[in-house]
This record gives sequence, structure tokens and C-alpha cells, in this order.
Amino acid sequence: MKRRLTDIGVENLTAKAGERVELFDTLMPGLCIRVGTNGRKSWSLQYRVAGRGPSGNRGQLKRLTLGQYPLVSLAAAREKAKAAYDLAERGIDPAEKKKSDLDERNRLLVENLLPEYFERHCRPNLRGGKAVESLLRRKVLPHWKGRPLNAIARIDCIRLLDLTVDNDGAAQGTEVRRHLSGFLSWAANRGYIQSNPLAGARLPELTPKSRSRVLDEREMQAVWGAVLSLEQPYRAYVQLLFLTAGRRTEIANLRTSWFGVVEGEEVIDIPGAYTKTGEPHVLPITTAIRSVLDSCPIMLRGDCVFSTTQGEKPISGFSKI
Repeated sequence: MKRRLTDIGVENLTAKAGERVELFDTLMPGLCIRVGTNGRKSWSLQYRVAGRGPSGNRGQLKRLTLGQYPLVSLAAAREKAKAAYDLAERGIDPAEKKKSDLDERNRLLVENLLPEYFERHCRPNLRGGKAVESLLRRKVLPHWKGRPLNAIARIDCIRLLDLTVDNDGAAQGTEVRRHLSGFLSWAANRGYIQSNPLAGARLPELTPKSRSRVLDEREMQAVWGAVLSLEQPYRAYVQLLFLTAGRRTEIANLRTSWFGVVEGEEVIDIPGAYTKTGEPHVLPITTAIRSVLDSCPIMLRGDCVFSTTQGEKPISGFSKI
């Protein structure tokens, strides 16, 4: 049955118990309001896609769901129907486009992009990739789950960071900002979003600050004296940290195979794979460093200098020192 649909007519449209009624709009060809056997009303569009039939004619009759009434009003249903009808006239199946758009939206959901970021970037490129993954899963995903990343604006990022600061402090907020921005930049580089919404944001309270605190001579003497009470290999490890000013993990990972001689001087050549910058780092072996190295236990099953497994694995558990 066809007639020009009106708001009052659609509102008053009913069907007998156990029956279904369909009423087509004469103003928007193909637009239909259906009353189901359960009394619920829904909109749909019947259409044929240009060029999909034999010899380039229109294709077979298809139906596209447009939504439930009254959530979708008559005016909104006509707008949706017209947009879909125009696509069909251009040879584009609106149902296929709707599915494609939904698939793309699902792909851009934060919970779908984060695992890809971890797999493609964090694990192969970041030494602390597992820690970054844990941080973003705990501090970002619960708040943005179900949202497409391309719908995330700067204000969403700021609100998330403010919440982190309020709950966990500025230090944690700074870490979240750093790694969230890394994720957003990665997504922008891959074309998932237009740009990183945090790029250029001025957040002085969440800007990493360079460490300026250093031990004075009295404190260094106290620490050095306390280190002498540690068992090996931890005693030699901490002493070498003092003498080289090296990073914790770089020194902990020392291998005997890194020792060599350059222009007659003993050196430790740390490969880039073990440094924070990714660049090789050469440390001269001074008399004091040589004395500490000579005090280290001899490892029988590997070449790790500081090890509790006879050289097979480097030491860890630094909080216990």
C-alpha cells in the first residue's frame, strides 16, 4: 500500500494482532514503514542498484534497514532513504557501503588499534614495550573502549590525562601522556587518523623534567661504604655504576665479549641494541674499573659479567639492592 506519509499517520499506524503491515511513501520512492507482528515499527528502503543487472540494467530488488520508529523520525527516514537512493543511482550498493563503513569503524576502535600498535611497534622497537603495553591497557583502554580513534579529540586526551593525574599523580600522568602521544603519532603515520591530537599541546605540568639532583661527596662516600656490604655480583655492579655513570640496564647487561682494545687502551664497547639511544657506546676501562672487574666472580656457563646464573643471564631485581 502506498500513500504520502505524515507524522500523525505514522504515529497512528497499527496492525492487527499477528499481522504485519507495510506502507510505502509516495514522496520518497522505496521508503517503507513496517509494523511487525510485535507492534514495533521500523523503516526500510527498497531499491535497485544501477548497472548491477543484465546488460547494465538495474539489479535485483533489495531492502536496506534505516532504523526503528520513533528513534528515527519520518523526516530523518526520508533523508536516509534519499542518501541511499542517490548511492544506488550512482551504481553503489548502499547496503554494501553501510557494511564497509561499519567494518572501517570497527577497525578504528581503540581496542582494535592498540593491539596492532603493540604488535607492530612496541614489541619490536621498544625495550620497555611490555611496560608500555601494560600502561596503555590500564590507563587508556578502559576509558576509550568502544570509541573510534578518529573520533578522539584533544579535549578527550586532556580529560584522560587530568583523570590520571587526579588518581595517580603527575608522574604517572607524564608517563601516560608520553606513551599515549606515541600511539597517536603511530596511528597518524599509518593514516588511521589525520593527525596526533596531542601534538603541540602545552601541558607544562606533564612535561618530563631533566633530573638535576646529584650526590655530593659526603653522600657518595656513604653509599660507597654501604656498597661494600653487598654480596657479589651486586657489589661490583653498583661500584661500576658509580665509576662509569652508566645506565642501570646497560651496565647490568655487560658481556665479556664487549671488552676490547682501541689504540692500546682497554674499552667496553656496548652494542646499540643494549643502549637507550640505540647507538653503540664505548667506555674506557680505567684502573679503578679494571680493579672492580677483576673482583667479579668467574662465570662458567656464559659471558654475562654480572650474573647469579653462572653467566647465563644478567642480574635483575634491582629493587632488592
